[in-house]
Amino acid sequence: MLADQILAKVEKAEEFLQMAEFAIDLSAWDAACSLLCTAAIHASDALIMSAGAVMQGRAEHNAAVAVLGRTVGKDAGSQLAFALKYKAKSQYEARRCSRVEAVECLKRVTRLVERAR
Repeated sequence: MLADQILAKVEKAEEFLQMAEFAIDLSAWDAACSLLCTAAIHASDALIMSAGAVMQGRAEHNAAVAVLGRTVGKDAGSQLAFALKYKAKSQYEARRCSRVEAVECLKRVTRLVERAR
């Protein structure tokens, strides 16, 4: 059962990552960063579950940064933190994400998703 949940999280992370790559190809920087944030969240969930760690209920995404750092590695936590800093900007704010931000986010989230595989 847990293995199925982990696999589902990894598959979702891969799907959002792939769609983010398409968004970047279309110069849709906000969409790419939004999709990458979601991919990072799913990959992080998979890594946390694989490590046997437990998040309390529907804990805030930022709490997962610390859990990842303790259970998986500081680099994994920093990759999630990087993606999360674009969540509000890409989804809610009037400010726009740039190509540079989207490409850097893609690099970091790709590493996180690869680690979750």
